[in-house]
Amino acid sequence: MTAPAAAAGAPVATAARPRAADPPSVAWSMTEHRPRARLLSVDEYLRLEERAAVKHEYVGGRVYAMTGVTLAHERVVNNVHFALRSQLRGAPCELFTKEVKVRTGDQVYYPDLVARCGPRLPGDTVVVADPCLLVEVLSPRTRTTDRREKRLAYQRIPTLRAYLVVEPRWRLVEHWFRTPDGRWDLAEATGADTIALDCPPATLALDAIYADLDVPDRPVRRLREQPGGGYRRAVGGPATGAHDP
Repeated sequence: MTAPAAAAGAPVATAARPRAADPPSVAWSMTEHRPRARLLSVDEYLRLEERAAVKHEYVGGRVYAMTGVTLAHERVVNNVHFALRSQLRGAPCELFTKEVKVRTGDQVYYPDLVARCGPRLPGDTVVVADPCLLVEVLSPRTRTTDRREKRLAYQRIPTLRAYLVVEPRWRLVEHWFRTPDGRWDLAEATGADTIALDCPPATLALDAIYADLDVPDRPVRRLREQPGGGYRRAVGGPATGAHDP
């Protein structure tokens, strides 16, 4: 959910990502002979972020403005939060959605949901250092970043036990989890599956994640009408429906 953006003051380094194009104000061409943008330190980024009107994520000295989300995305996040919160009342665990940062090395992100267990954090905390569960809900512009860049970054957090990548268009959750020997493994939850979590100690049923959402169990491929009548499978997967040849 991010796109390159410049912080206030001196020119700040930005970089293009596949999910967004550089706005003209920061996409400097080599022929313009403008000053070379400098990289921000993490501390500089955090200070600027305190007074920024738009949230930014930070990767290797460059900042990326976060874009808006769809109602479907927001509903899934709210469902996950509600399902976990209802099981954790009285437990020494906390849940945060989208307003709290997580840092790993020279990368700082705003996950859709953060869960941690342990002594309660001070109220002025802005970066959670010890998450045990992180959740990202996919969107067209972030799915590649969420599935690779963020996954690899999050998996370097020593306290992290699980990372969930939720597909909002159909029932699919990629459940990355740390094994007892420290490796990371993947299990896919579909249909009416239930995900068991070690930390926080809870379960997540897909029925709860997709509650009140009209989403199919699997991708629905569009049928394309052929000249002369009839239908054929759309590129990328099998067709569904009564007209499937």
